[in-house]
Amino acid sequence: MEKQLTRKMERFAQEYVTDLNGTQAAIRAGYSPKTAKSKASDLLKDPRVQAAVEARLQELAERAKMTQEQVFQELVKVAKADMSTFAEWGPGGVVLKDSKDLRPEDTAAVSEISQTVTDAGGTRRIKLHDKLKALELLGRYFAMFSDNVNLKKDVTINVKTEGEGWGAE
Repeated sequence: MEKQLTRKMERFAQEYVTDLNGTQAAIRAGYSPKTAKSKASDLLKDPRVQAAVEARLQELAERAKMTQEQVFQELVKVAKADMSTFAEWGPGGVVLKDSKDLRPEDTAAVSEISQTVTDAGGTRRIKLHDKLKALELLGRYFAMFSDNVNLKKDVTINVKTEGEGWGAE
């Protein structure tokens, strides 16, 4: 018969799904900050905790009603967004396009629209979601980048000192 999760373990699983940061989840669950990192590592290896985390992630996914594919598609919309879809500009100024002419996949990339009206005319502003961030996340999804930096490489650096040819080249 498998043991039940303790209250702290249950709390850890609950906290972990908040930001997927094991160390911080352990601290918020009541574990010592000094041992939180190793405790989180141990907890995340425990099949009971893994099951609790997975169950919570499933609950959140169900509540959000978004699949991995949907998240991917939303990122693609932002990554492919092109400002010329929303506005035209040139020597004569900037003209925003009518929202009725935009497709839903285009408007999904819009973060903010505002208009300020003044006696002098006013301003209109359209801001898109962060395209570089969407591209970064897609790049991570496709494992295009490596976040591991190997600092154990031997490196030779040649440095000229003042007596060895400063300005001589």
